[in-house]
Amino acid sequence: MLRPQGQSLVEYTFCALLVMGVSISGLLFLRESLSSQLVNMLSKPKPVQVAKAPAAASPGAEAKSPTPITATPGYTVITLKNGQQLSLNLPTDVAQSIQTIGANGTTDLLASNLTAMANQLLESGKITQEQANTLLKLANQAHHIAEIQKLLETYSTKLGSDVTAFKKTPVTIDGTTYANSYEAAQSIGMKSNNTSVKGAELQKFWDLYAVAAAANYTWPPELKTLLQMHATTINDLSDSMRVAMRNIIQYNAGTPADLNGMMVDQMTHSESVNICHMGGQNQDSGVRCSQKG
Repeated sequence: MLRPQGQSLVEYTFCALLVMGVSISGLLFLRESLSSQLVNMLSKPKPVQVAKAPAAASPGAEAKSPTPITATPGYTVITLKNGQQLSLNLPTDVAQSIQTIGANGTTDLLASNLTAMANQLLESGKITQEQANTLLKLANQAHHIAEIQKLLETYSTKLGSDVTAFKKTPVTIDGTTYANSYEAAQSIGMKSNNTSVKGAELQKFWDLYAVAAAANYTWPPELKTLLQMHATTINDLSDSMRVAMRNIIQYNAGTPADLNGMMVDQMTHSESVNICHMGGQNQDSGVRCSQKG
């Protein structure tokens, strides 16, 4: 028979062996589990890295290749020597344009071209936002001149052949009342007998043109010529209206109903070069106009 002390020693030894067995089993299981996870991690394919596109450059920061423009109905594609293309609505014959849409319609068309030039050149990165703004201000003043032309043409249409009423009917423009249409027309043309003095609205136009020309000094020569041609044509349209009304009121050389025809005669004798005249080509300025779509 074992003594109580011997029995306790055997029990302690048995318990220790049991604990060791359980611990070893647990470590073996844990090793297998970790090994399996490690193998899975190493064999699992890495996710594909997607490259991010670089941020777009700001307008004017970098020259862009010109995007070919397809002519749309009523528009003409202008190709400059530097490859820049512009989609504009250019009258091939300004005198004919006066007969079809009037002086105001023609001026409004040219003003819209100035806006299109600003937007298209800005979009292609050829000019800065500041330069575009100078063109847009010039375009807005041209639209305002067209509004005055429309008002004067409306008076002429209403009075028809009544020259007496045409001479005596006052005209109000921008809050200023003029004795007749001729005096009103002087605000958008050259002052009578002094071609160096411009009317208030025409002077504003040329002041804005000077700013635009100075801001866009980096333009190629033919683009500057295109801008100048627009400005000169708008000027001549306005002054032709003044001259026609002067001839009606002061010299009894026609009637209000003859206004457009008299303007056509005046424009025909003008020294200005019509934009893209005679078939849509104007090679003297370096600007080539494709046929309208």
